[in-house]
Order: sequence, then C-alpha cells, then structure tokens
Amino acid sequence: METQTKFLNIINEESDRLARLIDDLLDLSRIESGRQVWRMGYHHIEGVIDESVAAVSSLTEKKGLVIDKKVREGLPEIYGDRDKLAQVVTNLLGNAIKFTDNDGLITVSAAVSEDRVQVAVADNGIGIPEDELDKVFMKFHQVDSSATRKKGGTGLGLAICKEIIEHHGGKIWVESQLGEGSTFYFIVPQYKEI
Repeated sequence: METQTKFLNIINEESDRLARLIDDLLDLSRIESGRQVWRMGYHHIEGVIDESVAAVSSLTEKKGLVIDKKVREGLPEIYGDRDKLAQVVTNLLGNAIKFTDNDGLITVSAAVSEDRVQVAVADNGIGIPEDELDKVFMKFHQVDSSATRKKGGTGLGLAICKEIIEHHGGKIWVESQLGEGSTFYFIVPQYKEI
C-alpha cells in the first residue's frame, strides 16, 4: 500500500507539472501571436501585490518564509491588465520562494521611478551566476546547476513575465549575487501611453 501511495503521488505531481507546462505554452503562444485578450484599465499596484502575496501564502507558510511588503503610500494608479500583472508578481514571488531556504526572507516593494511605478521582489536565496543573468528571461532557459535543477519548473515563467511587462510598455530585469539572493525588478507606466 505504501508503494502504491508513493507512485500515485509521483503520478499526481507529474500530471500537475505537465498541466502547468501546457498552460504556460498556451499563455506564451497567445501573447506572442497577438491573440491574448488584454483587460486594460487603471489599478493600484498595492492591490495587485496583496493579491499575489495571498496567492503564495500557503507556500510561504510551508517553508516558514516571511514576505515583507514595502509599498510607498500614495502611489499613483498604473495602466494595465490587473490579472496579468498579478501573474507577473505571483511568478516572481513563486520563484523567490522556490529558491530561498526555509526561514528565509522575501521582500516585495513598490515605489515611483520617474513617471513609472517600479516593483521589486528580493530574496536571500541561492542567487544566479553572473553569466546567466541575461539568459533567465529566455524561453525554456533554466540556470544549469544541480541546486536549481532539482527545484523544477518549465523554464517559461520568466519569459511570460517579460512578454507581459513589455506589452505594458515596461521593462523587467534582475540583479543577483550567487549565494546571496536575487532581486527582480519591473517598471510599468502610470498612465496609458499614446
């Protein structure tokens, strides 16, 4: 019975992984082909961040991680698709959780940067080698090390984030120190650009 349970768990995990891969491929395909339906409007980034933090709360509790939210008061609204922006923040938080050891710290912050709103998700996890930093947003790219390979993933999440942010007229990037953690940033306009 114990062996059957073990194999059923493996089958279930692999089925979930395959479903996530298919969802990611479909999502990326819709965006790249221009078939994505965007629901653009004005939103407060704090609400997007709160929604994303709530979406990953069970994962943070499971690992004993703390998410510190630092959102400046009075931030202007941003123009974008709330669900897609939440997908970006949730993905960045999910990666931070995945690559941060138990009892670690993740910080999500938002502030104004010139005429844009900048969001940052920082962790004190394993970090990314310098020669990999410009590749992490490529489709199917995963940092090639035993520490990251065993964490799993499709290699599409950050590519999808890049497509979403660029569709919003923004930019996404990462800064990291191997062994000390990573900070992913993105900026989006406060208003509809003509």
